[in-house]
Amino acid sequence: MKKSIFILMILIGCIASTDAQVTVFAGGGSTLGDGGPATAASISGTQGVCSDGAGNVYVMQAGGGRVRKITPAGIISTVAGHGASGFSGDGGPATAATFSAYGLSCDLAGNLYIGDWNNNRVRRVDAATGIITTIAGNGVGSTSGDGGPATAAGISRPIGAAADYAGNVFISEYSGGRIRRVDAATGIITTVATGISSPCQIVADNLGNVFVASQSGGRKLRPQTIDRNTCIINGFRRLRGDESNK
Repeated sequence: MKKSIFILMILIGCIASTDAQVTVFAGGGSTLGDGGPATAASISGTQGVCSDGAGNVYVMQAGGGRVRKITPAGIISTVAGHGASGFSGDGGPATAATFSAYGLSCDLAGNLYIGDWNNNRVRRVDAATGIITTIAGNGVGSTSGDGGPATAAGISRPIGAAADYAGNVFISEYSGGRIRRVDAATGIITTVATGISSPCQIVADNLGNVFVASQSGGRKLRPQTIDRNTCIINGFRRLRGDESNK
């Protein structure tokens, strides 16, 4: 099966893919370009990239206050934001909303998870309806609220947010130095890892593993074992005796 690696070229505002050779497949144009070829569109301040189960690629355009979607046919459109920074739009179309974000991830169904950095919230864009909502954070930059509703909790500068195979959402708190988890069934938030140096982007695989990039290097968290006998090693929780979590 052919796999591509997507490379963000932040300074020149384009995105390249590689499967043995590097090719630019989005960016480099001078206009917004929605509805046309992605290679003719302008993409500024690219910060996050992800792909869904259908092969669509999504790009966080932090410099332009938008999330862009590129189809397998190479057509680009805006699926969230309209070019301004701020906090607005919950409960309505994501394309009418504002956010101030860096991190972006998506699940296989195409639901988007936005780390709304300046607003201390995590937002979700529903793939079926295009509606944006806040799923974690009350706007206060703190590490409070564990054991209660995620939307009532304080979150300190979230960059990344990623859903696992069961729909649980993991949040990397850059300023809080920790990973939080929002339970898919209850909406309750808890802390599952602490002492991480400025965690930023976060992804989850279909086995339930969660991978975090931080200033101290990459870490792997196994959420299916996090509530068992754990300890803190190199700033990350690991199941005692389980060397695979290094």
